[in-house]
This record gives sequence, structure tokens and C-alpha cells, in this order.
Amino acid sequence: MAVENTSSAYDLSLFEAIPKRKEKPALQVVAHQSAKRSLSAAFTPKALGSFAIVVTLLCLMIYNHVCLNELTGEINQLESEIVRLESEYTKSASQLESMVSLRVVAERAKNELGLDRPDQYQTEYIYLYEEDKINIADQPEQPAGIAQKAKLAFGGLFGWVEAYIN
Repeated sequence: MAVENTSSAYDLSLFEAIPKRKEKPALQVVAHQSAKRSLSAAFTPKALGSFAIVVTLLCLMIYNHVCLNELTGEINQLESEIVRLESEYTKSASQLESMVSLRVVAERAKNELGLDRPDQYQTEYIYLYEEDKINIADQPEQPAGIAQKAKLAFGGLFGWVEAYIN
């Protein structure tokens, strides 16, 4: 009686020689319709839609790069203009400072106008306090409110009434 081994560790049938088949696989002849099918499959609505999306995205990418390059060029041009204007401002500010310095003004006043700096005893100071008011004589003072305008208009009448009461 032969003992059957259920374990695959002792299964020696796996090592038996497998007979080789000498049959050749059958070749299938395909007509030239496959070329027509692949060409028609390439132009399906899905494929055309996908192609249109890809082309649109590529065009948008190129357009964005062109716009970005234009803006970068414009920014560089404006930055160089800012640098030029800042240097011109610095030059003009230094020229203005040299023209209005007290030393230059004093020299021009002495040389061109013949003016000298006054001595300490020749200086007069005027002190204005909050109560003081400066009126220009050429321009009459304009009344601010309606009551002041009425008083100005009927000033003679009020003066006559005040004189009669007193």
C-alpha cells in the first residue's frame, strides 16, 4: 500500500519532465483595414477634443510667457527711469542746497547788492502776542455774520438811537 503524501514538500511530481509540444501557434492574417481603423480611431470626438484642449493650453502658455516678458521689460525700463530720476533729484537737491545756504546768500548779498550783515545793536525785534492783530489798511474788513452785516448797514441808525438815549 502506497502512502500518499499531502505535503507539497514531498511532492516529487513537480520534477517530472513535461513533454514539449512542437505545435506552432496559428498566425492570423489581418487585412489592411486595421490602418483604416486606426486612422478613424485617431479622429474620434474624444481624441479631437483632447487635442483641441492640449493645443489651447499650449497657446495660453505661450501667450502668458509673451505677456510676462513684455511686463518684465516694462518693469525694467521703469526701474531704470526711477534710478535716473533719483540721481537727477539728488543732483538738483545738492545744487539747490548750495544755492540757498546762508553763506552763499550772504556772499551774493554783499557782492551783488552791497549789503552787509547788521550788527547786534542795529537789530530791532517785534514781539507779537495772541491779542495783537495786524490789519492791512488797503482792504476793509468784511463782516462775517448776518448780524454784523446788518449792524454795518444800519450803523447810522444805531448811532442816532444811542445818541438819543444818552
